[in-house]
Amino acid sequence: QGVTDVSNLYDELMAYSGGVPHAAIFGSGEILSPGVYDVTGAFSIAGTLTMDGGGDPNSVFIIRGTGAFSTEAGTTLVLIGNAKPENIFWVSNAAMSTGASTIMKGTMLGGGTAAGALALGANTELEGRLLTKLGAVSLGADVILTIPTGTSPLNLGALSTFAMWSSSGAVTDVLTATTTGNVGTALGALTMVGTHTGEEYPAGTTISPS
Repeated sequence: QGVTDVSNLYDELMAYSGGVPHAAIFGSGEILSPGVYDVTGAFSIAGTLTMDGGGDPNSVFIIRGTGAFSTEAGTTLVLIGNAKPENIFWVSNAAMSTGASTIMKGTMLGGGTAAGALALGANTELEGRLLTKLGAVSLGADVILTIPTGTSPLNLGALSTFAMWSSSGAVTDVLTATTTGNVGTALGALTMVGTHTGEEYPAGTTISPS
């Protein structure tokens, strides 16, 4: 079920029309309004990026890139104007990662058409989800990963309660990581040794749609 749901989510996000071209680097004091932003090639965040919902709690941000996604060490994502982490989606056709001490918001979805390993660097704080169609998912030292408390405007299916999911790859954390939300994989090892609040679904487990 997770394989189906992550594929459907990816297709839905890619089908959104009206994407506005954006430079490869976000941040450095930038204030982003709701909408769909498209980047050709690799894309990243540096410094501080503010997402302003304009007072609308249903405002949606979709950032899509054809290449790998990353953040520089110390990157900070700030939400204002009722912008919500459950309404933010970062979509990459490849791998995604954060630099050390990043404060990140939103769902990170990788592996669209190429290997899409997802990795959070040491001391990263992410309020969101890590989902990939193809690749491993891993957490570094002292990472804090928490699913959003609100309901996503997109249909996540069975993955609505998940913090980490891979359709084809290992899912792992480390002893000092803290994860809130379900975790699972359809193919690969599932190894959770840190502090985890939620269910664990190893490969071969059946998940009922929500």
